[in-house]
Amino acid sequence: MAETSTADMISVNIPEDMAASLERIAAGMNVGRDVLVTTLLKSYLETEGQEVLDILDAQQDVEDGNTVDFDEVLEKMDAIVKGAAA
Repeated sequence: MAETSTADMISVNIPEDMAASLERIAAGMNVGRDVLVTTLLKSYLETEGQEVLDILDAQQDVEDGNTVDFDEVLEKMDAIVKGAAA
């Protein structure tokens, strides 16, 4: 039975020098360009991309009214500091 692919194919245009670098790196790692690009994208999505997603989620929380009043936060922080000082 054939395995079902869950991958989406995308096509991008990149500068020739970048394509040459990808080709050289892939050859040096003995992997295909698709494997290299997937690895690079995964790394990006786990770092910088995740930061963007977190910001978008936070913006949605604000739009949805899921916020805490700043004065309430300060009061809770004061209580924690006073408790730690005791």
